[in-house]
Formats: sequence, structure tokens, C-alpha cells
Amino acid sequence: MGWFVPAMMAASTAVTLMGRNQQKKNMRADAAWKKYENEINYHIQRQKELSDQTKLLSEQRASGAAGGSQFSGSLLLVSATDQEEFEYDMMLLAKGFALNNGATDSLLQGQIASTNLAMLGDVAGGAASIGGYNKQQEFLDAKYGTKDGK
Repeated sequence: MGWFVPAMMAASTAVTLMGRNQQKKNMRADAAWKKYENEINYHIQRQKELSDQTKLLSEQRASGAAGGSQFSGSLLLVSATDQEEFEYDMMLLAKGFALNNGATDSLLQGQIASTNLAMLGDVAGGAASIGGYNKQQEFLDAKYGTKDGK
């Protein structure tokens, strides 16, 4: 019967470790979902920006044509400036997308490292519990003998 309690302590530690592994799987799935959502939002925003820029350029051309002016000079400079701003905004949008994914990856790595340390603590705690139980049994056996009379 002396083996039963340590075996149950070891089983309890094993179940705790399995739970921690499941937590890590959930963390990875959550991070993957956040990255997917981030990508969808990036593409939606990118498409919106492209559509808005197309409308702006069309309005500028129509305005110039309605005024009877040629597409040159200051109208061309305004269009070029708008295009540069648009390209800069698109670059910032892409950088934001990359930074969000990097932050998600960094957070995930921190969570996994923390869980791994907790798992190490669980193993050490389980081993200490079993060792403490065995020492206690040795003390009780030395002081009072065993139930079997040995």
C-alpha cells in the first residue's frame, strides 16, 4: 500500500502537465486566430484605401476636364502629391500589419515560456511531494513500525 499514494501524486502531476500542454495548444490557436483576423482587417482596409484613391483620382480628372484644363501643371502636381501620400499610407498600413503580427508572436512566446516554467514547477512540486511523503513514511515506520509488524 506504500506505493499507492506516491503513484497517485505522480498521476496528479502528470494530469497537471497534460492540462498545461493543452493550454499551450489553446494559446497557439488563439494567436493563429488573431493573426488571421489581423490579415483580414489589413486586406479590408487596403481595399478601402485603394477604392478611395481611385475615386479621388477620378474626381481630379473629371474636375480638370470640366474646367477645360489640360492634365498638366498644378493639377498634375496635386495628383502626384496625393499619390505619394497614398503610397505612404499603404506602406504604413503594411507596417502596422507586420507589427501587429510580431506583437502577437511575441506575446505567444512569452505565454509559452511562462507555461513551460510553470510545468517545471509542477514537476518539482510533484517530486517534492513524493519525496516528502516517503520521508514521512520512513520516519513513521522507524518510530512506530509498520502495520505488518515488520
